[in-house]
Amino acid sequence: MTVLDVVETDGVLTLIYTVDGDHLYKQANAIWIEDSKGTRYDSDQSATRVDGTNNKFQLTFSHSLHQEEFVLNTVLMNSPNFLKQLEVTIDLNEDQ
Repeated sequence: MTVLDVVETDGVLTLIYTVDGDHLYKQANAIWIEDSKGTRYDSDQSATRVDGTNNKFQLTFSHSLHQEEFVLNTVLMNSPNFLKQLEVTIDLNEDQ
């Protein structure tokens, strides 16, 4: 995850960031912030993909923490384990 911008407006903190990996949406939502005492603050809603992008998201927190006062946290994620026996092939033949 790479944080591109942090915007503070009227008590709302908005993070704009990119994620890379196999599960972009899951990675984009596995984020929370903590204050200097370790109190966890979760977003009020799911991350929103920025229009026209594939891996750029924004997430808002309605807490009056200033960007100098919080630590951004996420979880370590493992790569997905795809099961070969559940693989499906779809024929996209346009002649039909």
